[in-house]
Amino acid sequence: MRLLLSYGGDPELANGKGWTAGGQPNLDEEVARFIGAVCDAGGWDAYLRAPREALVRLRSLCALGRATPPADLDRLFSTRRASALPDAVFWLVLQFWCTARDIQYASKSQSDVNPATREVNEQLHGQA
Repeated sequence: MRLLLSYGGDPELANGKGWTAGGQPNLDEEVARFIGAVCDAGGWDAYLRAPREALVRLRSLCALGRATPPADLDRLFSTRRASALPDAVFWLVLQFWCTARDIQYASKSQSDVNPATREVNEQLHGQA
């Protein structure tokens, strides 16, 4: 399903019986939740961007003093200190940030994922 959606498949398109991808009878709950999340995000690209946008929001909130980053990631999110990471470097990091929503990451077992990436994903989403 991920591959189909990543190539532009429309989850709202109905078949001859009027069933959409997420509305088929006897559909696995996990697949239905996944399709629902993609639709709720506004499409595949928005679904992939959402975790990165959450990191940008966290950085903005940290800069305003309204949030505190995890201690080991202070340099990445804190913009108030003189040694803070420049915005351009932060954006470059986001370009290479692998989340559970990325197809390459999804095919890896949890043991293959960088522990720091796994920890931040768990903190942001409450899951691995």
